[in-house]
Amino acid sequence: MPVLLLSGGIVSRVSAQNGTAAVPALEIKNGVEYEFQSVDGAAYLVDGSVDGVSFNQVAGPIFGDGTKMKAILPPAAAAGQRQFRVRMVSATPFGPATTLLGGKTVALNDGGRLRQVVFFPSIQGVRRGMLKSDATHARSFTWKVKRTTGSVAEVELIYFDGTTSTLELNFSNGLLGAYQMRDRNLEGQVQVLESGPFSLHTGRLRDRVEEAVFPTTLAGQNLIFEEGGAMTRLDFGLDGTVNVNRPDGTTDNYHYIYDRNSADEAELKLEGTPELPGEIIQMDLSSQSTGNFNRLPQALPGGGGGGGGHTGPLQTGTFNIPTVPVSVNSTSGPPRSLDGKVIQIGGDKPVTLTFNSDGTGTATEEEDGSVEVKPFTYNYSPTDDDEASLALTFPGAQSDRVEDYDLQFGPNASGSFQSSTYEGGELANSSSGSFNTGGS
Repeated sequence: MPVLLLSGGIVSRVSAQNGTAAVPALEIKNGVEYEFQSVDGAAYLVDGSVDGVSFNQVAGPIFGDGTKMKAILPPAAAAGQRQFRVRMVSATPFGPATTLLGGKTVALNDGGRLRQVVFFPSIQGVRRGMLKSDATHARSFTWKVKRTTGSVAEVELIYFDGTTSTLELNFSNGLLGAYQMRDRNLEGQVQVLESGPFSLHTGRLRDRVEEAVFPTTLAGQNLIFEEGGAMTRLDFGLDGTVNVNRPDGTTDNYHYIYDRNSADEAELKLEGTPELPGEIIQMDLSSQSTGNFNRLPQALPGGGGGGGGHTGPLQTGTFNIPTVPVSVNSTSGPPRSLDGKVIQIGGDKPVTLTFNSDGTGTATEEEDGSVEVKPFTYNYSPTDDDEASLALTFPGAQSDRVEDYDLQFGPNASGSFQSSTYEGGELANSSSGSFNTGGS
């Protein structure tokens, strides 16, 4: 059980007069302050006892983020309590939000544009990551996260130049939800505010649009749709029905028909009943996890407009779909981990990348007869049976440098790559070539 440190206060009343105008009385009430070291992802309850035997909850849930939790109990909660304790409990019953973001990617659907927030695992106590807005923009950051309610986690991204973004993730389930992102300048003033649906993924996403593929079935899947700022979540069962969770908190159940017209185009028909109008939703997948849709509300069967006729204008919006984690079992494909491995990168400027087990590594290259060794932190993720993504950031560099690799594996642990180098958030160079892996 975490150690709970407590301190108390006293009660006093102070009144004064200034000429003929009375100054309101200042009342200082009893207060009890708690402090304890938390575990990231855990939840805590604070209990109080009048007699030291029977305990009742007086505060919580308090969501841990790996730091010391510190706050003052309300006077009503602390009144009459002689003894306090803190209990670690599972965070699951309190809502779907999570602070366990290391090694994951949040896909933001910014009006149909994919933005990837890639969270590296903690490296030597520091959390790093990469914000990839599109093919020509990427920035590195450090991050910290706190869970404010059962459904909301707030992430602060601190960029190389000192500017920040606050990313608020409002989870509707463990994989989907709505986000708001506020970009702030050095003075802390909000410069850009955006919002939309998001999805949470294990590892990295595949970047190339031609690889965006709808699932063959929606059974057991979830989708979240954004339409005019309102979010609707669809939960697909295994019995051919879907629960539509609407923005006003109501839920409707439909039988549905799902047709995948092509790899990146699909149509979803929610079959109406005499009491409940149906819908046809036409979806275009623009990335591995995001897309745009058109929605046609349908008339009630046998209604005045004729069965199947639409009842209003075409509605448009965006949607997110979770990706299925890739299980890589191929002996000739990407390794599960780069711990202790070496990759020889060919091309215009050959470089040797050496990877340590703690998320750090070195890039060694020869230039003008001298050897230069640059330390980096990295995030690696297999994305298919023969593909992987690799991102490098260079702490301590004179500029915000990010190198992002798409690795295509062939036989004998070798293959081809495409890479993009970003300086100060802007694309500085793109290259391609071959690579070989080695090491233990």
